[in-house]
Formats: sequence, structure tokens, C-alpha cells
Amino acid sequence: MSLGLIIKYISTLQNPHLTFEMGVNLLYPTN
Repeated sequence: MSLGLIIKYISTLQNPHLTFEMGVNLLYPTN
């Protein structure tokens, strides 16, 4: 598991409203 994903995971825990957005970003990367 990369550091970037860990940071995203922690950020998601701190901002529950971003959970769906983060999930979409992981499934369909736009960057």
C-alpha cells in the first residue's frame, strides 16, 4: 500500500463526506 493511498485513507476518515468521492477516484482515476 503506497503512502499516497494511506494519506487518502486518513483524509477520508477525517472527512466522511468525501468517502464516495474518494471511492470514485480510486476506481476511476482522473489524474
